[in-house]
Amino acid sequence: MRKSKYPDKIDSFGKEICKARLDKGMTLSDVANSVGITDSYLSRIETCNRVPRDNIKRLLADLLFVHTEIFGKYVEKSRKSINLTAEDLAKAVGIDRTYISKIENEWSIPSYEITKKIAKALGDDYIISLYVEAITNKEYSLFSYTNLSLVPIEELLAEVRRRVK
Repeated sequence: MRKSKYPDKIDSFGKEICKARLDKGMTLSDVANSVGITDSYLSRIETCNRVPRDNIKRLLADLLFVHTEIFGKYVEKSRKSINLTAEDLAKAVGIDRTYISKIENEWSIPSYEITKKIAKALGDDYIISLYVEAITNKEYSLFSYTNLSLVPIEELLAEVRRRVK
């Protein structure tokens, strides 16, 4: 397997697309033809040697039920709605600005503790709900790599109960 051209982007999207395609028993050609791209282009996306354009990413996510943009894009939207820069948010949370960028661009998944700090800094508890939904809902397969043992089970259950009410 060739080494990714984008190691700094931690592009899990391509891996998730490949996994979802195989889980659904679809061929490279099936998926590529469905979204209007070549087999070669899809192969490069799946091996993380190509970052897909936003419209292609959305088509692939919809076709394969891999919805990866909700969490990070919501964080970005929430941050911008209060005129906070990524650098300001990073300082408030105690992390590097580039990590905020990776979260917002869906290149990285924060820990539960970082998510709580982001929610507090933005004054937006819905971020925690999105995180819980993402790690407990198979459609948000990007989060399947999240180590749930790092999430305090009492807090996770309380959030799930709150959402069910």
